[in-house]
Amino acid sequence: MSDTSERLREQSPARNAPRTRVLEERTAAAPAGITARPAGAAAPLSFAQQRLWFLDRLGPGNAAYNLPYALRLSGPVDLDTAVRACQALVRRHETLRTAFPSVDGEPTQTIAPADTHVWEPRVVDLRGADDAEEQARRLAAQDARAPFDLGRGPLLRVTLVALAERETVALITLHRIVADDRSMTVLTDEFRRLYDAFRTGGADPLPPLALQYADYAHWQRERFAGGAADRVAHGPAHWRERFSGELPSLRLPTDCPRPTVRTYAGRTRSFALSAEVTAGLRELGGAADATLFMTLLAGYAALLHRYSGQDDIVVGTSVAGRDRPETEPLVGPLANTLALRTDLAGDPTFRDLLVRTRRACLADFAHQDVPFARVVEEVRPDRDLSRAPLFQTMLSLHDAPRPAPDPAGPRVGPFSGEGRTTALYDLSLHVVDEGDRLRCAWEFNVDLFADATIERMAAHFERLLLGAVTDSGLPLSLLPLLSEPERTEILNRDNLVSVEVAPDTCVHHLFEEHVRATPDAVAVVDGEDRVSYRELDRRAGIIAARLRALGVGPESRVGLCAPRCPDSVAALLGVLKAGGAYVPLDPAHPEDRLRYMLADASVRLLLTRHDVVASVPGLAEGMSVGYVDDWLAEGAVAARDEPAAVPPVRHAEPDADNLAFLVYTSGSTGRAKGAMLTHGALMSAFRSWERVYGLGTVVRRHLQAANIAFDVFTGDMVRALCSGGTLVLCHREALLDPARLYTLLQRERIDFADLVPVVIRRLSAYVAEQGRMLDNFKVLAVGADIWFMQDYWNLAKLCPPRTRLVNSYGVTESTVDSSLFETAMPERADEEPVPIGRPLPNTQFYVLDDRLQPVPLGVNGTLYVGGLALARGYVGRPELTAERFLAHPFSQRPGARLYNTGDLARMLPTGDVEVLGRVDRQVKLRGFRIELEEVESVLGLHPDAQDAAVIVREDALGERRLAGYVEPRPGRSPDPVALLQYLRTQLPYYMVPSTITLLERMPLNANGKHDRKALPAPAPAADAVERPAAGFATATQERVARIWAEALGADVVTAEDDFFQLGGDSLPALRVLFALRRAFGVDLPLITLFEATTVEELARRVDLAASAPA
Repeated sequence: MSDTSERLREQSPARNAPRTRVLEERTAAAPAGITARPAGAAAPLSFAQQRLWFLDRLGPGNAAYNLPYALRLSGPVDLDTAVRACQALVRRHETLRTAFPSVDGEPTQTIAPADTHVWEPRVVDLRGADDAEEQARRLAAQDARAPFDLGRGPLLRVTLVALAERETVALITLHRIVADDRSMTVLTDEFRRLYDAFRTGGADPLPPLALQYADYAHWQRERFAGGAADRVAHGPAHWRERFSGELPSLRLPTDCPRPTVRTYAGRTRSFALSAEVTAGLRELGGAADATLFMTLLAGYAALLHRYSGQDDIVVGTSVAGRDRPETEPLVGPLANTLALRTDLAGDPTFRDLLVRTRRACLADFAHQDVPFARVVEEVRPDRDLSRAPLFQTMLSLHDAPRPAPDPAGPRVGPFSGEGRTTALYDLSLHVVDEGDRLRCAWEFNVDLFADATIERMAAHFERLLLGAVTDSGLPLSLLPLLSEPERTEILNRDNLVSVEVAPDTCVHHLFEEHVRATPDAVAVVDGEDRVSYRELDRRAGIIAARLRALGVGPESRVGLCAPRCPDSVAALLGVLKAGGAYVPLDPAHPEDRLRYMLADASVRLLLTRHDVVASVPGLAEGMSVGYVDDWLAEGAVAARDEPAAVPPVRHAEPDADNLAFLVYTSGSTGRAKGAMLTHGALMSAFRSWERVYGLGTVVRRHLQAANIAFDVFTGDMVRALCSGGTLVLCHREALLDPARLYTLLQRERIDFADLVPVVIRRLSAYVAEQGRMLDNFKVLAVGADIWFMQDYWNLAKLCPPRTRLVNSYGVTESTVDSSLFETAMPERADEEPVPIGRPLPNTQFYVLDDRLQPVPLGVNGTLYVGGLALARGYVGRPELTAERFLAHPFSQRPGARLYNTGDLARMLPTGDVEVLGRVDRQVKLRGFRIELEEVESVLGLHPDAQDAAVIVREDALGERRLAGYVEPRPGRSPDPVALLQYLRTQLPYYMVPSTITLLERMPLNANGKHDRKALPAPAPAADAVERPAAGFATATQERVARIWAEALGADVVTAEDDFFQLGGDSLPALRVLFALRRAFGVDLPLITLFEATTVEELARRVDLAASAPA
């Protein structure tokens, strides 16, 4: 990017005035010019060099900080003259003869004498080769990727490749510790002048350099060493203020899980902004008295805001750092990095955002000479090895290179190689101003983003900018991202699949059809009890007749509080036959909760049993009670004595809009809320299941595993009994015991089951340990919670190929199930969630932003569900119903609605939807946003973990910390310390729980999900011992603490003290490692101190290294 003065040239003199004043003030306040360092003075590293040296030590052998160039020389080239010109450049610039060895853990630089330094470029002659161009491209790629040894040097490679008599390629690679982009311009210009002079027999035409880069580094160190001008002292304070408070970390949605240690594998993708957009940006910036860079920054921040949902965006940029004339001819890393923070809160218009951006840029550019390494030291961001500090994306703007006028020698242009294969940041946008248009290139990390995602992002960026220049008064949320074809495709993808639902048919009618067709077929199995369709219908008819006699009809709400048994199934069918709606209740729930739900649902008649009332004595107070056991006993006697006394029940026919059942779910306010499901919604759900699962043809024997009070119980019942299948009841004791569950599955030849992930994990572990298979399943659905690809593959190994493994997703408010996924995705990582797939017939999925607009593919939003299976709403909660059930903005059907699930989701390029967690399960600790599901998934992947949960707890001092809980696999006894160490290898440190507590059994609620409220207080740290607060448990800890104190100049008083919280940084870290090498004879890599950040953790690493065999 150009420096400040070049930015100012973009504008007319009138508009330049405020920025020109800033530049003049900076120049006037600058200290005296740079002079050569005193003879014999040590050559210190500049701040930039020190940071680059540290990064190299953090990842030795990394070519990410190489600076490769490939130039095509068109015309006759004398290779001997070119070699001589290159050697003259190396003699001229000390940086090209510099190495950076470590002395006692500290970086130093050594400069080889010009008169004795031996270096020459490599010459490769490919003239006459058929594939000369291809060979040159391979050479360019190899040279760009080859790492440098900073301790030995040289840190410059030049390869001259002769392609033909008049075609030569120059491959030049430098390390960024000795050069920056502007340095390459200096070297290119000087090479041209040297070559032209030597070619004609002339002498070196370049005037001697008054300064070398080491002089600049010495001046810079002196300037920031204290006693500097007030302006310099004020610079760090400016950046401290800019980054005070919570530091944002860019959370762009990625195509791959973020590696725990940052990688630099990259690629570039080019695109161009149209002439219309380019002209509009110039005009828009001019009207706001903003430079083109500021306008682009506002647009880029707006794009990142729309992709991430974040209101606080930090973008990095680079300034040339050559405002002083004496720095112009230097070769070295003079460029400085700025972290530009943009406030997008409040959904501003683009015009207002540009005003904010301009104001922030002017303030930040006024302090651009504070080295970025100093800014990081001042701000002290929390360390995260998976991300760059302060920002994760860059924006640069360059002017298009101007061709040299009438070159006497060969014409110089770019050589098209393979493009960059590294990316310093997650994502960078490089823009070249070509006048009538802006040529852009994304540089992106391929371990995070797919090519298609970047290409879509380019299109969205241009569309957003076009919207901004067309109407800069639009709020950011209304600037278009999607083209009309893209929007139509996203809205309609898999949302137009339908299945016919007869408006006058209810599920109990379908059950009765099977009673007539196969009366003696087994309908329900409960242990040894087998109930035929004829018998189940008889019992349901008895209950329906009694209910009709009591006045039950459409919209009547009948409670059922009874255990899981065939009579309870008959009772539910009886309520439907009578035309009423059932409200299922679990007798095991607290009495107060049961009474609340009965009152909230306006239940006047309760079906139950005597044993239930005996255990919950206050349950039936104030309402009519029908005892199912009595009614059925009396009906059996009547049928035996007077067969005609129990006539078929005369239906009071409900319509599709009448209630079928009412189910309670937990509420965020702490009070359960009742979702009202209609006959039409239930019939739509059944017809969808019938089509996608092959009910009645492919699958016949259904496991009923859900609690009676939950919607999935109804789903199990309807899938089986409305398709002529058999419903096998599975009691809680068997569900939670994998051995008993497996026995039941095998004995009853279950071919369809819908189980929750925690049950599947336990069952899979048991079956695998027993060396058996789950060979009866035709369809095995897993739902009601997020599960992960490793679980999927573990389960797939235990099932025959014919088994359909399905991830089903649903919410009560959309009648049990809304989607399914069953396509294997071998490219997905083990820790990624299994997608929830695509909507069922008659159901629509939409991933929307806060303004109910569709988000692009891959971008996070809130999942909304539409279709015929939606609930009527919440009983007695009109405000909540209006909040969660919205008018359908994309449907032409009268009365159509959408339900806000509250699930954070995104649509994958395949068309499948992926749920990432609950919007409300995101927590923030120490300024970091953490998805607890992510920590749980990684902890659950440990081979010793059967199940895992993570919650936020307050410790004795009131500090909120993560607490982990693990249920070990059978026969395993994992060490909590080892589990924590494992997490530290998988997650950023701030996502690692403070404690791990082992549980004999993970507490589950009645629906098989984690009961987080029942998790006990965390166990003390597993490796903690009773000791005074200021003491240390081992001699190693004590010596490590002393080394820290010496390196940091700070008191280290406990084993839990954190290196970086005590003020540790790059150089102190290196001093610590050098001191550990002397004290213990161990050679630990630099990354160790970022992984083991406390005295206790580092001491353990030292002990392990010291005890390791040589």
